[in-house]
Amino acid sequence: GQQLRKRACIVERRKSLAARKRMMGTVVEKNAAAILCPHVASGSSPILIAVRNEPINESDSGWQFLCNREEDVPQDAQVWSVSEVLQHDPSLRDYINAPPGTTIVRESKVASWRRMQ
Repeated sequence: GQQLRKRACIVERRKSLAARKRMMGTVVEKNAAAILCPHVASGSSPILIAVRNEPINESDSGWQFLCNREEDVPQDAQVWSVSEVLQHDPSLRDYINAPPGTTIVRESKVASWRRMQ
């Protein structure tokens, strides 16, 4: 009786915590992997689009950082750590822990980021 109630309470707390994490976002590990288009990775273009998908494993941040060129070839993408991306573009710091499903965009390197719905 009492043991079963304790287990049910723990399960409910875990579900509640998981729901809160989904709503608030999750803390992204600084060494988690992120995908960059080749133009961003080479420094020839700034990051203009950032998309966070559901991470596929614990070492994946779920983030993709893109320049918005049509000719991007997925096979040419590079993998960087989140800390490397933040060093490259510190303006992303306020968004890096946003939940999966987040897309942010800007018009230029000096423009403000805005969330897409």
